Amino acid sequence: MTTNDTIQYYYCCLNTAERTAIQIAAANAGPLTYFVLKTLIDAAFLLAIEGSSTNRKAVFVANNYMTYGRVPPEDPDGIEVYYLDPSYWDSINAFLDEHGTGCPEPCKILTFTS
Repeated sequence: MTTNDTIQYYYCCLNTAERTAIQIAAANAGPLTYFVLKTLIDAAFLLAIEGSSTNRKAVFVANNYMTYGRVPPEDPDGIEVYYLDPSYWDSINAFLDEHGTGCPEPCKILTFTS
């Protein structure tokens, strides 16, 4: 995903839990960190009322270039995090910087328009 149009079609059609998780992760995808606390992503999926939030979170993590790990990495008692792929998350941040967390156009699938 590298274009605003592609990101818009993806982001604007997400359910609430997934959109919230995108916003949380993007807020943590910075030039120095590129990781988000696992507990923050877990909390976003507490919003997933329908379906399995565990399965939905697993799909979200896999589809959004997130890798489970710890900080510091070599510490088995370290803080659980998801590392964020900079090339992907920089594109998400560029979209959110330009449009905010709203959508410039509603999702056509959700509004049944062409």
